[in-house]
Amino acid sequence: MQQLAPSPDALIGHWWLQATTLVPTVLRRGFDGLVLLVSWELWKERNHRTFDGIHESTSQVLLRVQNEAEASIAAGYSKLAPLFAVLA
Repeated sequence: MQQLAPSPDALIGHWWLQATTLVPTVLRRGFDGLVLLVSWELWKERNHRTFDGIHESTSQVLLRVQNEAEASIAAGYSKLAPLFAVLA
C-alpha cells in the first residue's frame, strides 16, 4: 500500500487516477470510497478550522474517518469492507 501514497506536490485528481490503476480490481470501488471519505472529512476539518476556530489533531481526524468507514460498512457499503480490513 506504500506505493499508493501521493507525493507532496501531487494534484489529487492526477494522483487518484494513477493510484486507482495500482489497486487490485476487486478493491477499486472500496478505494474510491475511501478516497472520497477521507477527502470529505478533510474538507469538514478545514471548514471547522476556518469558520469555527476548532482545530482537531490528526489522530482525531483519522478516528473520524475510521468511524465513518465503519458506519458506511454497517449501513451496507460492502465494497469498503475488504479494503478497510487490509488497512486495519
